[in-house]
Amino acid sequence: LEPDYAPAVLGKAEVYRLRRDYGGYFGILQGFASSTAVPGPMKSRYLDQLTRTMDARFAQTYQPQLDSLFDTCLDVHPADSSVLVTAGTYYFRSERRDRAKEIFKRNCTLFPESFDATGLYIQSLNFSEDWEGLAEASEEAFSRFPDDPVFLEMVLAAHYNMGDSRAVIADAGRIMSVFPADTATVLSSLSTIGDTYFQLGDMKSAFKHYNKALKLNPDYAPVLNNYAYYLSILGKRLNKAYSMSKKTVE
Repeated sequence: LEPDYAPAVLGKAEVYRLRRDYGGYFGILQGFASSTAVPGPMKSRYLDQLTRTMDARFAQTYQPQLDSLFDTCLDVHPADSSVLVTAGTYYFRSERRDRAKEIFKRNCTLFPESFDATGLYIQSLNFSEDWEGLAEASEEAFSRFPDDPVFLEMVLAAHYNMGDSRAVIADAGRIMSVFPADTATVLSSLSTIGDTYFQLGDMKSAFKHYNKALKLNPDYAPVLNNYAYYLSILGKRLNKAYSMSKKTVE
């Protein structure tokens, strides 16, 4: 009656799957993926559920068929965000991270107003340890979403992983200057600056920023913990170190 009626198509595919006739199963799914009558979000929901529930052996054995399904969906729905996200996630899970980044970047470019699309692309760069790409993309993302500190924090994370301590300090200072009323962000930035100065051997600057953080919030555990530890390994002001460590544990 209706050859592209998705519930019946998927029901038939399920019969093949239960019979372990995977040739027939993927044959039907290929038709499902290539159909212009089936909307992209319906395809992405099914494929996302399929890839979330399948075991590693199935994924490895039938990777060419799975790749074909996702690539067909991308060809039929090149600008559908749900398809792009599902395909990018699939490729990322199956360790084809360059392919995943390419798809997430396309989604981000097509939907520049979408915070989630931008966030997914940034996350893919972060998990891929593409630090230079992360720094560049996060700067660009912040220019589009200037009311949220998260993308500046990702710039900082990129510089940290690149081993650029001076850039980390500058990034943290910039975050505080842009979001001075965001107490949590300021505390985190002061803590980061203190830690970084200590790693550079500048104890005076490190403890100065720790003191600023504790003046803002005397119970801020990350600073209490690190400040106490660094004092203890230096053998200085041990009563103060003990007091801060005790408060951290409590």
